This record gives sequence, structure tokens and C-alpha cells, in this order.
Amino acid sequence: MSDADAALRLGVLVPCRDEAAVVARKLADLAAQRWPACARPHRVVVVDDHSRDDTGARARGCAPALAAAGVELLVSASARRPGKNGALEHGLALLADVDLVVLTDADVLLGADALARLAEAFAADPRLGLACGEQVFVDDLDDLDAARPAAQGWDRWTARVRRLESRCGALFSVHGQLLAWRAELGLAPRAGVAADDVDLMLQARASARPRVGCWCAARASTS
Repeated sequence: MSDADAALRLGVLVPCRDEAAVVARKLADLAAQRWPACARPHRVVVVDDHSRDDTGARARGCAPALAAAGVELLVSASARRPGKNGALEHGLALLADVDLVVLTDADVLLGADALARLAEAFAADPRLGLACGEQVFVDDLDDLDAARPAAQGWDRWTARVRRLESRCGALFSVHGQLLAWRAELGLAPRAGVAADDVDLMLQARASARPRVGCWCAARASTS
């Protein structure tokens, strides 16, 4: 069996509600990623969570760029209750045949090798159940080359806490901008729990693969 045959298949889930202004930028960023080698095509699922704008149409227009990168794109209107938890439930049902679920927000961009580093981390550590990205706050996501650091004091403090906790595999201060977990764990948001990222982390900690860490870079604008 080749390395590509044994590689993890990624399913990237992007829940969107009224994100027409940024969804094309998000999908272009994903198309430019260094995707890990895999015999099966990776998949990106955009869930249109009852948008009142043309989020879905703009997302569908990005299919050629992702196809050129060897990645499937599926844009689906949520049939669940409005809200992020309903969007996640809808999207997870469309990722039943992937190995690694990656949840990322529409207004966040990733470091060019973030997905590859995530896959490498999970492949290297069988006990790793869930990982979150390390946030890098900048003042302008539209021009990353000229962007300046924009992290506030709280952002810098929580980043240090995440790094310390991650060394022990006991990360409690997770964030939802970039989360990844093994699909086999069957993690899903629970009704009535608003903090979906913390909820998923606690479920992962209680699973057979309890290690939780902070691994890859995401860029988040403070504006």
C-alpha cells in the first residue's frame, strides 16, 4: 500500500450564513492549500445556513478552482434549524466517508500548510482525537503580505495558555475558527450547548482518543 493509499482523507466543513462577501475568498484560500497526498479526493462542504444573500451561488462558482486542486466541493442548503449547531449537523452527515473532519469559519484564512500539518499530526499520534489551529490575528485579510499583527492582550495571553495546555494534550481553551477531529469519534454538537467548540473538545476528551492539541496556523482579522 502506498503512502497516498494510507493517507487520511480530509473533509472540510464551512458553515455559512450571509457570508457572500467572504465565501469566495475562503474557498480560494482552501484551493491554494498544500493538501496532503491521498488516493481519495478530499472534500469541502459549504453549508448555507438559511442565508438571505447569494452565499450559496458564490460558493458554487468556486468549484473549478477546487477541482483543479483535486478537491471535491459540495454546497448544500441546511435542512436543519437555523444556527451553527444545525449547520454542523447538516454538514457532518455529508462527511460520513472521510477520516478527518476539519471545521473552519468562512471569515478565516489558513496558513498555506495548515491542512497538511494537521494531517501529519494526526498520522503521527494515534491518541490525538482533536486539534485546533493556532490563531494569528492580522489587521487586513485582503492583503496578507502587507498585513500587520493585530492581536490584543487577551489574544496573546490565551495563545500562550493554549501552547502550554497543548504540550500536555489537555487543551481547554479551544476555538472554533479551525478545529479538526477524527471522524470515527462521531463528534457532533449537542442541543442546547451554544459553545460548539468547547462541547466538541469535551466529547473528544471523553473518547478513546483523548489527546487534544494546538497545531496549525489560522489567520483571523480583528475587524
